[in-house]
Amino acid sequence: MNRTDIFDGFKQQIHASAKSHIVSQSANITSVLVGRGNIIVEKGDITKQTVDIIVGSSSSTALLEGIFRAAGSAVRTEYMNEQKNDPNAVLISTIPGSLSLSTVIVHVISYRFTSIAFPAIGCGKHGCSVDVVVKTMVKEIKNQLTLRNYPLTVKFVIEASQQGLYDEFCRQVLKKENRNYTKIVRIERIQNEQWYLQYFAHSEGFKKRLHQNTEKILYHGCPEIAANSIIKKCFDRNFSGVNGTAYGNGVYFSSNASYSHTYAPPNTKGKRCMFVVRVLVDGQHIFVTYHDAQAYAEYLIIYKAN
Repeated sequence: MNRTDIFDGFKQQIHASAKSHIVSQSANITSVLVGRGNIIVEKGDITKQTVDIIVGSSSSTALLEGIFRAAGSAVRTEYMNEQKNDPNAVLISTIPGSLSLSTVIVHVISYRFTSIAFPAIGCGKHGCSVDVVVKTMVKEIKNQLTLRNYPLTVKFVIEASQQGLYDEFCRQVLKKENRNYTKIVRIERIQNEQWYLQYFAHSEGFKKRLHQNTEKILYHGCPEIAANSIIKKCFDRNFSGVNGTAYGNGVYFSSNASYSHTYAPPNTKGKRCMFVVRVLVDGQHIFVTYHDAQAYAEYLIIYKAN
């Protein structure tokens, strides 16, 4: 792997994330393809959606009651029992009842389903700014579809009487993100003999234990001050958690440069830092290491982005 390979791979990943959406519109439905996924804004009844998952919020009594009425008493009973058994549960899964879906999830974060329907959570009587709430929801779904490259259909189902809210969802869904990456300033080769020897020893241990080579070339975006520290001291788990610890206290890497870009803020001159890293892993998209010698920063890409 040389600088030309690094340049071409980085450019291909970044440009792939900026592909145009394919749009389909009618009077009551707006559909946009994002990567391998699909975002649909539709006027209708959330309880009548033919999807794998319906998402609701335990703070929305009206929504819960609507789901319970449509799904039947068995769903209500199961939900109440699960909530009683674990009042602090982040996710409660119930049988589908009378709904046309495989699982009803209330107060949910879900992964690896093929279709999911959201109501306009947070856009009711809670005094929240509708444009901010809608923008946040849509932007996160776009990011997840782009970064995970997963064939998921996501529906935002809006009541027919809420034309203004429907229009706002459509506006955000149709909005194209500005991802014009302009210039790679330089690519630096990092040579740290101490950390390389530690990484090499750890790699040999992985091979003996797993009987295969688990090394991957991944990306790690970070602020300039962190990049300077990594060059000198490599990756230190003691500094993990600055950008979240969804998968534990470790160092986070991605196979997708556009994902790592979100963690690479510009310095005062507009330059960003992203490492190309050799990592010993076992995963698919987001990778986490829990040992300092499990990753070796080989190249640093300095670039600018609009």
